[in-house]
Amino acid sequence: MNREPVFIHPRKSFSAKDRARIFAQHDGICGISKRKIQAGEAWEIEHRIALALGGTNDDENLYPALVEPHKGKTRNDKGVIAKCKRIEARLNGTRRERKPIPSRGFSTNGPKQKIASRPWPKKGDR
Repeated sequence: MNREPVFIHPRKSFSAKDRARIFAQHDGICGISKRKIQAGEAWEIEHRIALALGGTNDDENLYPALVEPHKGKTRNDKGVIAKCKRIEARLNGTRRERKPIPSRGFSTNGPKQKIASRPWPKKGDR
């Protein structure tokens, strides 16, 4: 099964004018928590679909987000992006081969130790 590669748009830095336009388009409401962003609260521009997953820098894919909810969404997106990269590597055949952990192994010619069958007392013997 062949999948077409996803074009990853370069990350863009947004000007104050861009930030004001995006804030106004969404009436100052956080796109994650759906709460009104108060004056002086820290907020960031968030992509609905992450750039690494094929999202764009178009206004339709952007919204304001409060810092704390944005961190949580970014943390979740990182896991999804990593999984997509693993799947892509497996399908492309570029996945790194797993090597067995080198170990000394077990000695086959040494004396065998005798292990006591029950080193602790039985319930009734206590």
